[in-house]
Amino acid sequence: EAAAESAARLAVLPERWREIARPRANSADEALIDRLLDVPIFNADTAQAMTGTTEASTYKALSRLTDAGVLELLSTGKRNRVWAASDVLTELDALSEAVGRRSASG
Repeated sequence: EAAAESAARLAVLPERWREIARPRANSADEALIDRLLDVPIFNADTAQAMTGTTEASTYKALSRLTDAGVLELLSTGKRNRVWAASDVLTELDALSEAVGRRSASG
């Protein structure tokens, strides 16, 4: 039951992100949004592979999605930066906690 509820909450996230970020059709932003449920934590190289766009377009998309609150920058350095879709991680943490509570009580 907890997994089904979590899956339903995860399923609506891409649409919510689109409402927040308003990506152009076929943009790097949209390509990233489409993949965040599958790959919620990634670096710039992975983002570029996910978008299939140039490095410059990928970084612009990462910046726009971070500014919109869709992504969170996890590392602070200029090199080897890592981004995360924190909504996905929050939901997975909640699911883990719910499953843990049910396992402990069962």
